[in-house]
Amino acid sequence: MADIMSKPARPSGALTGRHVLYILFGFFGIIFAANAALVYWAESTFSGLEVESSYKAGQEFPEQMAEAQEQAARQWTVNAHPALAANGDLTVTASFTGPDGKPIYGLDVNVTLEHPADRRRDVVLDLATAGGGQYAASAEGVPPGLRDLVLVAGSNGKRVYLSRSQIFLKAGE
Repeated sequence: MADIMSKPARPSGALTGRHVLYILFGFFGIIFAANAALVYWAESTFSGLEVESSYKAGQEFPEQMAEAQEQAARQWTVNAHPALAANGDLTVTASFTGPDGKPIYGLDVNVTLEHPADRRRDVVLDLATAGGGQYAASAEGVPPGLRDLVLVAGSNGKRVYLSRSQIFLKAGE
C-alpha cells in the first residue's frame, strides 16, 4: 500500500511549475525594465512641443500671411553669413539693402540658429550695427552641424523681416 501512495521520483533538472513561474516573472521583468528605461530616455531627451497651441497658431496665420506680403513688397535684399571657426567661435553677419541698392539702417536684428532636434541647443544672437547696413554678432562654443537659421529684423518694435533657411555649419568656414 505504501507503494501506491508514494510520489514517483523526479529526475534532477526536470521543469516544474515553480521553474515556469520564475521564467515568466524573469521574462516580463526584463520587458518592464527595458520599457521603463526607454520611456525615461525619451522623456528626458525630448525638449518639448514645436507649437504650444495649434489653435492659436491657426488663428495667427492670416496675420502672418499679411506680414509676408508686406515683406515681399519691400523688395529688400538680405544676405546672412554664419562663419564657424575650428575652435567653435561663430560669427554671424547680415546685410540689408533696399530695392535701390542703398543700405538699410536702424534695424533691430536677431538671429537664431535652431537645432533640428533639441531646442535646448539653439543659439540666439542679437546682431549689432557694424556700419553700411551690416549687422554682426558672435558666440563661442558652437558645435558644427545642421541648423535652421532664423533671421528676424524689426523696426520701432514691429517685425519687418523674417527668413528661415536650413544651413550646415562646418568648422573652418
